[in-house]
Amino acid sequence: MLAHDTLQVQHAELSQFFRDARAFVASSREAIERSAAHVYLSALPFAAKDSLIYRRFTGLFTGLISIDTFGIDRQGGQIIMTLTGHTKSVNSVAYSPNGLILASGSDDGTVRIWDTRSGEEIMSPLSSDADEVHSVAFAPNGKDVASGTEAAEIHIWDI
Repeated sequence: MLAHDTLQVQHAELSQFFRDARAFVASSREAIERSAAHVYLSALPFAAKDSLIYRRFTGLFTGLISIDTFGIDRQGGQIIMTLTGHTKSVNSVAYSPNGLILASGSDDGTVRIWDTRSGEEIMSPLSSDADEVHSVAFAPNGKDVASGTEAAEIHIWDI
């Protein structure tokens, strides 16, 4: 093992397989947690169709449904992650100074905090009495988030 518990892989296809596996697990975490025995039936149809995970395992199962994905998928060779949870329009997003956390503010009146590596929410939504959150920003320390609301209020959140 190298620093940060990462394994360096020299073979390009194996390295791509590991990246695809990580994306698959991140995008299908909920299905996997609910029923690991049914991961292929519950999660594989949602995997990126060009991923090595999808191509390797779909042939092993008959009768899989076909789903057009909108979550983690490939766009121009890069992995794109769709974070879902807000119930109304998202007005603002901000990365923490180290890039590991993302904050989003929405018309649903909440600020949501996400892990950028896994796409998981890392805490319960932050909510005020305001109708809409128009802006979010991280403090330089990466531990506080400021939000601006439709009601002309500024909230400082300790995350």
